[in-house]
Amino acid sequence: MTDNKLLSIVIPSYNMEDYLPLNVSKLIKAKDLDKIEIIIVNDGSIDSTLDMAMGFQKQAPESIVVIDKKNGHYGSCLNAAIKVARGKYFRILDADDWFETDALDMFTEKLSTTDSDLVVTLRVEQRKRRDGTFLSKYLPIKDVEYGKEYDANTFSIKQHSKNVEFNMHSMTYKTSVVRNANLIFPEGVCYTDLLYCLVPLSGIKTLVIYDIYLYNYHVGRDGNSTNDTVLKKNLRHIIVVLHNMFKYLDSQSTRNLSQVVRNNQQRYLEEALNLFITSIMLHRLVEPKMYKDIASVLDYSKKYEIEHRLWKKYYNRYWYKKNTCFSLNFCLIFYRFTHL
Repeated sequence: MTDNKLLSIVIPSYNMEDYLPLNVSKLIKAKDLDKIEIIIVNDGSIDSTLDMAMGFQKQAPESIVVIDKKNGHYGSCLNAAIKVARGKYFRILDADDWFETDALDMFTEKLSTTDSDLVVTLRVEQRKRRDGTFLSKYLPIKDVEYGKEYDANTFSIKQHSKNVEFNMHSMTYKTSVVRNANLIFPEGVCYTDLLYCLVPLSGIKTLVIYDIYLYNYHVGRDGNSTNDTVLKKNLRHIIVVLHNMFKYLDSQSTRNLSQVVRNNQQRYLEEALNLFITSIMLHRLVEPKMYKDIASVLDYSKKYEIEHRLWKKYYNRYWYKKNTCFSLNFCLIFYRFTHL
């Protein structure tokens, strides 16, 4: 294998035998495959994911790297990939999603002509119909000049993104930026992609946005981490990620970062808090032994003056003000009474 790769794509894979073939088959058709490194991380799968990955590696041995490891969840896959990535740029592709080959060709062409620290592309939400076809929803980024290199210290993500336009699906960092950020993902938990978005932001100087619909996001799949059933079960995961986010901000408190950069980081905190509050509201009651960690999230949020919109809802105000297990459970009962 050569070391002069332009792009490293990591594909975290746990029991993805139904999705990996579509994902990887589109990648290996790329015109400039020799410039691309595809890192498939098998996260202790118990289906045929590993066999499929090894089969693809035989088809493109110069471009495909397979890492077989015990199960450690999403963050452990990213940690493993960052250690070995040889590309100038690094990005994530979930195994149940995909890049269209022509979009990947356009993307690698753009990467060969830029030196920006962060490269942003667009995404398509793909919702599967009953007949097996997909309903596509394209998500542009408003009020930006595509192809222009922006100063990261003055570019406000919130100004151009109301929902999901700037997230893991759209963000490709220089590999050196990710490594220099000392980004080590917590293992054994989901939602670590939010740390991928937040942490390297303090280390970038420039960013560019291209009008390329690269990422196809499979919406509504059973088992997706934002599915209500999974979200309710994974409250602890969300708390771990939030604690890591807040601790990182603590470590950056003395750095001379622009207010715009700090606001951009806060945007991902707000997204994590949205998952946190939504997960809590899916519970009937919260046990006192769990509340210490929940309370610390509220304390940190007040420290950083993050007044999330869901805490302003009439059914959550008492909890936010008192920050006790009793006040939360009272609000949960009140919420069920008014919404069910």
